[in-house]
Amino acid sequence: MLIPVEVLTVLAVFVLVPSVVLVAVPRLVAWNRRARHEAVRRQIAVTDAIHAALGAVVAPVVHRRLWGPWRLAIAVPFDRPDTVKRVIEVAYTAFDALERLQDGAHEVPPRGASGSPDTLAIRGGDA
Repeated sequence: MLIPVEVLTVLAVFVLVPSVVLVAVPRLVAWNRRARHEAVRRQIAVTDAIHAALGAVVAPVVHRRLWGPWRLAIAVPFDRPDTVKRVIEVAYTAFDALERLQDGAHEVPPRGASGSPDTLAIRGGDA
């Protein structure tokens, strides 16, 4: 006795798809939680390094795009170049050797773009 293709399709949809979802969703949630915890850990490390060296002059934000490099964004006072230089040096050394800038690229948006504070964005490695 052969089972019709339609019955097998319905069986696959109603049995296999929920099973896959029940396995995939918790793994996706766990991956997302690990990524958030890692971003927070890195942000705290960079913030602590900057605050230890310069005091509470800036508040860095660390995040990572999906499968992209780590990104550190810092609102800096561009009218104080000595402070900007020290912030970059301290933030750069706070990253591990594998996460340091691969190509030396800094992304500096135009001054006063869209009414937001001046921000210096540093793109790190893939580590």
